Amino acid sequence: MRVDASVHVERAGVAAVAKAVHERLGWLCREQPVNDFGVDAILELVENGHTAGRLLGAQIKSGQSWFSEPTRDGWIFRFTDEHAQYWFDYDIPVVIVLHDPVSGTLY
Repeated sequence: MRVDASVHVERAGVAAVAKAVHERLGWLCREQPVNDFGVDAILELVENGHTAGRLLGAQIKSGQSWFSEPTRDGWIFRFTDEHAQYWFDYDIPVVIVLHDPVSGTLY
């Protein structure tokens, strides 16, 4: 069975976000264990060593293609109306995280 290279890029992005959330922020990162349709992980804030009960959805996009349209302030992030509606209707706020697999940087 053939494995498409994009699988590795996607998994690397999710792993990079989870690592940063745990190590840099000290929050919890719960990857969605089933096929997602617009949210790859649920992040939970931790304050003073206790879960705060405040959640944030994270849609993680990894790969050089997400950085192909640079602007003065960043990049153009293109998405469908269907995705926008899904994120806006989600029960918790959703952030988009871009992962540059070359530098390992998250935006």
